[in-house]
Amino acid sequence: MITQANNIKDADVLKVGQKLIIPVPKSITTMPAVTAAQKTEAQKARDIADSLTPELIKWSEVDRLFPAKTVARLIDVETGRSFRVRRLYGHNHADVEPLTAEDTTILKELYNGKWSWERRPVVVEVAGKRIAGSINGYPHGGSTITDNGFPGHFCLHFLDSRTHESNKVCPEHQAAVKRAAQWNPAVIVH
Repeated sequence: MITQANNIKDADVLKVGQKLIIPVPKSITTMPAVTAAQKTEAQKARDIADSLTPELIKWSEVDRLFPAKTVARLIDVETGRSFRVRRLYGHNHADVEPLTAEDTTILKELYNGKWSWERRPVVVEVAGKRIAGSINGYPHGGSTITDNGFPGHFCLHFLDSRTHESNKVCPEHQAAVKRAAQWNPAVIVH
């Protein structure tokens, strides 16, 4: 039904962000009107969905919300997969480590089984907030977790964060942060 409405020949070739027409069966369009109480419930559902929208928060504020040794959950915007990290250190951005070997496996799978410097948009759940972020998936530098299968840490950037080496804002990380800020968990295409 959806493939016909969108003239899709192969349903396995959908793309992230692709807009689809969702046909509505006639039985749904002829349902009785929604009552005031139901509208209130519908509004509550919309409010919850809005609260899931990631915030664009400047690095200086995130640095305070996400101190060293704090655990956070990262949600990959492109796949919806999530894994946990613990902040190691970092003054221009957060240097983080996968918490467990299972978390490392998920991170590596996001990069097709290889370590990569490619930037990926993520949503960071920490301190009761959802914050737009960007990662790379390449282990480097120091680490403190010895049994996670990750030989080092990786970088987690936020709005206006900078690289350690150049002390400059990375345009690729900032573009990924802005993509993460537009994430809507209801429209992930797997």
